[in-house]
Amino acid sequence: MSKKKTKVINASARATFWNITDKVVTFAPLGVLVGINWNNYFGINTKIAFSNAIGVVLLCIFVAVLIGKKGKVFKGAGGFVMVFAICFFLRAILNDLVLISGCAAGGQVISSFITKPLQVKYEKLEDKIETAKINAQVLEKETEVSGRV
Repeated sequence: MSKKKTKVINASARATFWNITDKVVTFAPLGVLVGINWNNYFGINTKIAFSNAIGVVLLCIFVAVLIGKKGKVFKGAGGFVMVFAICFFLRAILNDLVLISGCAAGGQVISSFITKPLQVKYEKLEDKIETAKINAQVLEKETEVSGRV
């Protein structure tokens, strides 16, 4: 008779896996859309590829400055000029904004129904295992000190 070994669940690894999978599933529809429309947005044969590239660079600079808390640069007219420049250079991409936002929403919906519950489940399991280990260590120290439970 062979005894069946129970497999120990590595909750930390599974929580990390589902966290990464959640991010991938969320952004996958956007990646597919950009991949399909890559030639329309950034293809060499299009007249607006350089314009879109400039718009992406301006958008990155704008976001980096705002994240870096240097937003004073864009107070007043400067902010509106920067937003106008970004919109002007990204107008080909902005024309597809409904499709882009739909893909983003679809990815978020898929994520919230499939990967998010599993991610939360394994994060809770990881917390329970950690709490059990701490309780076991405290109980072990108590037993060593007093000799009884």
